[in-house]
Amino acid sequence: MRGRSLRALTALALTLPLLPTPASAQSPPPGTRTECNSAGLAVGAIGETRLQTYSDGQGRTVELWCIRGMFDSHFDLRMVEHGQSVTIAGCYFAQARNIGPTLHLAPSGAYTRVEWINESLTAAGTSYRFTYDVTARQVTVTASAACRPPATITLPPQPDFRHLERLLPPAEDCPPAG
Repeated sequence: MRGRSLRALTALALTLPLLPTPASAQSPPPGTRTECNSAGLAVGAIGETRLQTYSDGQGRTVELWCIRGMFDSHFDLRMVEHGQSVTIAGCYFAQARNIGPTLHLAPSGAYTRVEWINESLTAAGTSYRFTYDVTARQVTVTASAACRPPATITLPPQPDFRHLERLLPPAEDCPPAG
């Protein structure tokens, strides 16, 4: 009996962070794995897996997908609205740490903005910051590197991860010092 109660409380605790809270921001539950690493030879795991789903109860859903290829894997953050799915952010470094999604809410509980940060683990200070404005349906991307000023672009969400990747400003590693 005690084991069942503990499991019920654990299940409740895991679902609470996913419920919208008016006029606030939501982040993924603690312990959410948001690291992109080269998958090596992943023949058995090739394909797409939806890892997280967040809904504002007003027709918008944010989905975090893991896309596995034969030699790599990455995250694809998507917004689904009126049955249409578009990519608004992702993991674009071979080894990276990701922060988000952070979901900003209107007092009604509707999503207003979605943020995602993709940081390189191999090049300190190199990152992409994605901010999706739900009302404007635009993604603002800021590429940062320690050796140059940030570069920012604003563009519509893209049909998939690869389309967005082709439009990103450069955020390559800085040349070695010395």
